[in-house]
Amino acid sequence: MFAKALTELIRRDFHEDTINLNQHFPLDISSLPVKQERMYANVSLNDYEMPFPSFENPEMNKKISSLLTEAHETVKFQLKKLRKQGTNTRSNKQSASPPKLSPIEMEDIPQKINVDFSELEGCETWDNEHLIEMFYELSRKIQTGKEILPKIEACEKSYKILKPVIKFFKQDPDGLPPIINCREYGPSLYNRLGNWEDAERAIKICIDAEAYDDPDDGNAELDYLSIYKKVGQAAINFIQNNPGYLQKNIYVALSKDIGEENIPILKNFMRDSYVFHKQPYKGSNKLYYIERKP
Repeated sequence: MFAKALTELIRRDFHEDTINLNQHFPLDISSLPVKQERMYANVSLNDYEMPFPSFENPEMNKKISSLLTEAHETVKFQLKKLRKQGTNTRSNKQSASPPKLSPIEMEDIPQKINVDFSELEGCETWDNEHLIEMFYELSRKIQTGKEILPKIEACEKSYKILKPVIKFFKQDPDGLPPIINCREYGPSLYNRLGNWEDAERAIKICIDAEAYDDPDDGNAELDYLSIYKKVGQAAINFIQNNPGYLQKNIYVALSKDIGEENIPILKNFMRDSYVFHKQPYKGSNKLYYIERKP
């Protein structure tokens, strides 16, 4: 509602869906006041300063603040009307609540995910600079954005070059790169999709590439995956046999099968997993397993 109200206000004042800053709030970059700012790419250079233009535009700030405030007041008024009409009562919320769509549904994620590795063609002959540049570009793709498929594709491409990347960084006394996103995100994303074999494969690739700070960390990940898979698959099997079962009741239903000690893992799986279609119902969710194309 807020986004819709704000867009309408922008259209009213600027006759477009966006605000062209150069047209409506032109600014001469050369006239900006310059401040000395600390700008560095490595902590060893943390004393480095450079002159940096200080972007200040009171007119623009005032106008955008005004638009945000007006949009806020518009939404407050609309919600007040809805409450009066009774469309925002608890009972109506329950009957009209939209389903909580999984990324599997939104992106139509298949069971087997095929990745185009053409941009890595010839990577065996790349120099270190090109290799590391690609690794960090892939890491950025893994960490940003909301869609799951691009993240997984970036993880798979990272696995393809992970061993030489880790070898390069281990030449440094500090050891590994500061963050290895394919190690942190890849197995987790596959677990959420119920792709247990892919999660195991990703962990083993990281072990083989010596991407864990401690060799035992990788083995611990495999041990946890074994338990997580058992718990997650039990939940999947149960919902396949009992479609529409309430999420709040599944913990009692499965406690004997998975063991009381694994209920916290089941809660994590039910909260994070992408394999269920969730239809809100009386303070919980009716669960339906999502059948994926091959």
